[in-house]
Amino acid sequence: MSSQLIQFLPIIAVFLLLWLLLIRPQRKKDKQVKEMRESLLVGNKITTIGGIKGTIVKIKGDTITIAVGSDKVKMDFERWAISRVDDADAQKAKAAPAPKEKEEEAPKKPKKLGGAKKDAAEELEEELGLAGIEDVDFADLEEEVFEQEEAIEDEEAK
Repeated sequence: MSSQLIQFLPIIAVFLLLWLLLIRPQRKKDKQVKEMRESLLVGNKITTIGGIKGTIVKIKGDTITIAVGSDKVKMDFERWAISRVDDADAQKAKAAPAPKEKEEEAPKKPKKLGGAKKDAAEELEEELGLAGIEDVDFADLEEEVFEQEEAIEDEEAK
């Protein structure tokens, strides 16, 4: 009986060592990542698992909308796709987790235009009648432009 126990002792020691060196630290890291993702707040600067950096502008359930780049392009991600929080407010976010079901939105800042100087994108928005529209369905817009081009070609052909 004792000889059988001595034979299994190295196998038990290996499993114990694997648990201490591999499984336990991974569980601890997973717990920290879960807490970080649950404590995300509007305004946090984050990095996604794909390397995209942005600022959270809206949180609704497990969907997070971030603004990316100088044009503030809005992109939606699942909560699990957030890799890390990059700003100093991350410590504050850990203390107060964001509510999951409540929709939050960042305050919108008015655009400041330098006199008569407007960039090409703003001029195009005004020309197409899209000024002030936040979410544009580009598929519909592309279809509308295509229809207008066909109408112009038909008029020219007559």
